[in-house]
Amino acid sequence: MAAQTETHWRSGIDRPIAVLQREPEELENLGLGLRFEDDYDELDYLRHARLPTPSGRVYALVRHRSAPKPGTEVVTRVDSADFAADIAEVLDQLGLCRSDIAWAHPSIEEAWKRDLAIKTYQGIAGVLALDVLFGFFLILGLGAFHGLEQPRWRLGWLAASCVALFGAAQAAVILVYMAKEMHGVGALLRAARKSLKEVFLPRRRGLPQH
Repeated sequence: MAAQTETHWRSGIDRPIAVLQREPEELENLGLGLRFEDDYDELDYLRHARLPTPSGRVYALVRHRSAPKPGTEVVTRVDSADFAADIAEVLDQLGLCRSDIAWAHPSIEEAWKRDLAIKTYQGIAGVLALDVLFGFFLILGLGAFHGLEQPRWRLGWLAASCVALFGAAQAAVILVYMAKEMHGVGALLRAARKSLKEVFLPRRRGLPQH
């Protein structure tokens, strides 16, 4: 980069982590005060803009003139330890969402898959828990209003079983959707296993959370 010295704002900000689908002109029109400057580096002539955030971090938005595909790179510091947190902060600052990203670093994709898997299992657990509670109170209600007559209890058990089956069907639909989104059941299971290890193993072993 031309004149990139220790005092240049891009000093140390050299790690691309994602590509936004927006072009520099579109980002300038977001009303955030972004202004892209002309410059060059060892690859090509470029346009880049400084993106400060409330946390004090500074990111760069970069568009190389000869880039084969449209979009604007999101660049973070070379010593950044959490690319997923970086891109989340950038998207929040720009008012964009994940669908505005054309490419993301593999570690970001993995983090998103883990988050998706955790939310999926939480959703399934919530649905099943509600179904079980509903079935339980349904049986209690039938018993309270109709005594302990055997046919009534049979009806209660049948209704509770239907509710449980409905919950299982909902869970199956969610799992199929998640497997499709993650390109296979194997990827879903690997993400779930990795998420569970990160959540439970550090606590069990007394290791600090990162």
